[in-house]
Amino acid sequence: MDVPRIFVLALLVGYGLLVAVAGPQQLRQRRIQPWAAMGMLGTGLFLLTAAYLLWVGSAYTLTVLLIGLVAMHALAVANGLRMHGKINPSHHVGRLGLSLLLLALAYSVLH
Repeated sequence: MDVPRIFVLALLVGYGLLVAVAGPQQLRQRRIQPWAAMGMLGTGLFLLTAAYLLWVGSAYTLTVLLIGLVAMHALAVANGLRMHGKINPSHHVGRLGLSLLLLALAYSVLH
């Protein structure tokens, strides 16, 4: 396995685990709605699934990654509105930048 693939896998696994763990933590703290917390867990699992698909070189990697990232962005907006009553643009621009970077890196490793 080449170094770029390992790097992208590490990023995806790390990000996926952070998001997946954040969901149940938010649920216990009752800061967000239960469906949103479970959605965060689900999007984290999507990112971990995308990492596995990247590892095996599946053609579905980018599709699964894109679905997980879009769902995560939607949940982040909903959670921001619920917790703060507004959207924090810089937070979402940063998240968008990371998502685009992950997609570009995954694409470059696959092609």
